Amino acid sequence: MRTLHYLVSTLSLIFFVGSAQAGDKEDIIAVQEALIDAWNANDVDAAQQYYAPDFDAFNPGGNLLTPWNWDRVKAWHETGSITVDQPRHRKIKVYGNTAILTYYLGITINWPDGTSETQTRRSTTVMTKKSGKWKFQHYHASLLTPTNPE
Repeated sequence: MRTLHYLVSTLSLIFFVGSAQAGDKEDIIAVQEALIDAWNANDVDAAQQYYAPDFDAFNPGGNLLTPWNWDRVKAWHETGSITVDQPRHRKIKVYGNTAILTYYLGITINWPDGTSETQTRRSTTVMTKKSGKWKFQHYHASLLTPTNPE
Protein backbone atom coordinates (compact mmCIF):
# COMPACT_ATOMS: atom_id res chain seq x y z
CA MET A 1 0.00 0.00 0.00
CA ARG A 2 2.83 2.36 0.86
CA THR A 3 4.39 1.72 -2.56
CA LEU A 4 1.13 2.63 -4.28
CA HIS A 5 0.94 5.85 -2.26
CA TYR A 6 4.48 6.83 -3.33
CA LEU A 7 3.75 5.94 -6.93
CA VAL A 8 0.57 8.06 -7.02
CA SER A 9 2.35 10.95 -5.28
CA THR A 10 5.28 10.79 -7.69
CA LEU A 11 3.05 10.62 -10.78
CA SER A 12 0.97 13.54 -9.49
CA LEU A 13 4.13 15.59 -8.97
CA ILE A 14 5.44 14.77 -12.44
CA PHE A 15 2.10 15.74 -13.98
CA PHE A 16 1.95 19.00 -12.00
CA VAL A 17 5.53 20.02 -12.88
CA GLY A 18 4.98 19.12 -16.54
CA SER A 19 1.75 21.14 -16.64
CA ALA A 20 3.40 24.15 -14.99
CA GLN A 21 6.23 24.09 -17.52
CA ALA A 22 3.83 23.72 -20.44
CA GLY A 23 1.91 26.81 -19.23
CA ASP A 24 5.16 28.68 -18.70
CA LYS A 25 6.33 27.84 -22.20
CA GLU A 26 3.09 29.14 -23.68
CA ASP A 27 3.41 32.33 -21.60
CA ILE A 28 7.03 32.79 -22.73
CA ILE A 29 6.05 32.41 -26.39
CA ALA A 30 3.24 34.95 -25.92
CA VAL A 31 5.66 37.46 -24.34
CA GLN A 32 8.22 36.96 -27.11
CA GLU A 33 5.56 37.42 -29.80
CA ALA A 34 4.21 40.55 -28.12
CA LEU A 35 7.75 41.94 -27.94
CA ILE A 36 8.29 41.25 -31.64
CA ASP A 37 5.00 43.02 -32.44
CA ALA A 38 6.12 46.04 -30.38
CA TRP A 39 9.50 46.26 -32.14
CA ASN A 40 7.86 45.86 -35.55
CA ALA A 41 5.52 48.74 -34.67
CA ASN A 42 8.59 50.79 -33.64
CA ASP A 43 6.94 51.21 -30.23
CA VAL A 44 9.84 51.33 -27.78
CA ASP A 45 7.60 52.07 -24.78
CA ALA A 46 5.55 48.93 -25.50
CA ALA A 47 8.72 46.87 -25.99
CA GLN A 48 10.32 48.11 -22.77
CA GLN A 49 7.63 46.53 -20.58
CA TYR A 50 8.88 43.04 -21.57
CA TYR A 51 12.41 43.64 -20.24
CA ALA A 52 13.70 43.35 -16.68
CA PRO A 53 14.96 46.68 -15.30
CA ASP A 54 18.56 45.37 -15.28
CA PHE A 55 18.43 43.78 -18.76
CA ASP A 56 21.77 43.44 -20.54
CA ALA A 57 23.03 41.99 -23.80
CA PHE A 58 25.91 40.77 -25.90
CA ASN A 59 24.94 42.03 -29.34
CA PRO A 60 26.31 40.43 -32.52
CA GLY A 61 28.84 43.18 -33.16
CA GLY A 62 31.27 41.64 -30.67
CA ASN A 63 30.71 44.31 -28.03
CA LEU A 64 31.19 44.08 -24.30
CA LEU A 65 28.24 43.26 -22.07
CA THR A 66 25.86 46.18 -22.49
CA PRO A 67 23.19 47.33 -20.04
CA TRP A 68 20.38 48.95 -21.99
CA ASN A 69 20.02 52.69 -21.90
CA TRP A 70 16.37 53.17 -22.80
CA ASP A 71 16.78 56.89 -23.51
CA ARG A 72 19.43 56.04 -26.12
CA VAL A 73 17.26 53.25 -27.59
CA LYS A 74 14.28 55.61 -27.85
CA ALA A 75 16.39 58.34 -29.47
CA TRP A 76 17.72 55.90 -32.09
CA HIS A 77 14.19 54.65 -32.87
CA GLU A 78 13.03 58.20 -33.60
CA THR A 79 14.96 58.00 -36.89
CA GLY A 80 15.59 54.26 -37.36
CA SER A 81 13.66 51.05 -36.86
CA ILE A 82 13.95 47.29 -36.89
CA THR A 83 11.83 44.57 -38.43
CA VAL A 84 11.93 41.26 -36.58
CA ASP A 85 10.84 37.91 -38.02
CA GLN A 86 9.30 35.12 -35.98
CA PRO A 87 11.94 32.97 -34.25
CA ARG A 88 12.87 29.74 -36.01
CA HIS A 89 13.91 26.49 -34.37
CA ARG A 90 12.97 27.89 -30.95
CA LYS A 91 13.71 25.72 -27.93
CA ILE A 92 12.60 26.67 -24.42
CA LYS A 93 13.90 25.16 -21.20
CA VAL A 94 12.22 26.22 -17.96
CA TYR A 95 14.00 25.94 -14.60
CA GLY A 96 11.57 27.25 -12.01
CA ASN A 97 11.47 31.05 -12.42
CA THR A 98 14.21 31.08 -15.05
CA ALA A 99 13.95 30.10 -18.71
CA ILE A 100 16.55 29.73 -21.44
CA LEU A 101 15.47 30.21 -25.05
CA THR A 102 17.58 29.37 -28.08
CA TYR A 103 16.47 30.28 -31.60
CA TYR A 104 17.42 31.82 -34.93
CA LEU A 105 16.13 35.32 -35.53
CA GLY A 106 15.89 37.25 -38.77
CA ILE A 107 16.15 40.98 -38.23
CA THR A 108 16.33 43.93 -40.60
CA ILE A 109 17.90 47.09 -39.23
CA ASN A 110 16.60 50.22 -40.97
CA TRP A 111 19.36 52.73 -40.31
CA PRO A 112 18.63 56.44 -39.85
CA ASP A 113 20.51 57.24 -43.11
CA GLY A 114 17.93 55.24 -45.12
CA THR A 115 20.02 52.11 -45.65
CA SER A 116 19.10 48.72 -44.25
CA GLU A 117 20.89 45.56 -43.21
CA THR A 118 19.37 42.11 -42.83
CA GLN A 119 20.90 39.65 -40.38
CA THR A 120 20.19 36.15 -39.17
CA ARG A 121 21.18 35.86 -35.53
CA ARG A 122 21.87 32.83 -33.40
CA SER A 123 20.14 33.93 -30.25
CA THR A 124 20.08 32.89 -26.62
CA THR A 125 17.73 34.65 -24.22
CA VAL A 126 17.47 34.28 -20.46
CA MET A 127 14.07 35.15 -19.05
CA THR A 128 13.06 35.47 -15.42
CA LYS A 129 9.62 35.26 -13.87
CA LYS A 130 8.81 37.81 -11.17
CA SER A 131 5.35 38.51 -9.77
CA GLY A 132 3.96 36.01 -12.27
CA LYS A 133 5.35 37.80 -15.35
CA TRP A 134 8.12 36.63 -17.66
CA LYS A 135 10.69 39.30 -18.58
CA PHE A 136 13.75 39.33 -20.79
CA GLN A 137 16.78 39.36 -18.49
CA HIS A 138 19.70 38.78 -20.86
CA TYR A 139 20.23 38.39 -24.62
CA HIS A 140 23.25 37.00 -26.44
CA ALA A 141 23.44 37.09 -30.24
CA SER A 142 25.95 36.17 -32.90
CA LEU A 143 25.59 36.33 -36.66
CA LEU A 144 24.78 33.11 -38.49
CA THR A 145 26.62 32.38 -41.71
CA PRO A 146 25.16 31.35 -44.04
CA THR A 147 22.09 33.37 -43.14
CA ASN A 148 19.47 30.62 -43.66
CA PRO A 149 19.14 28.14 -40.75
CA GLU A 150 16.85 25.77 -42.70
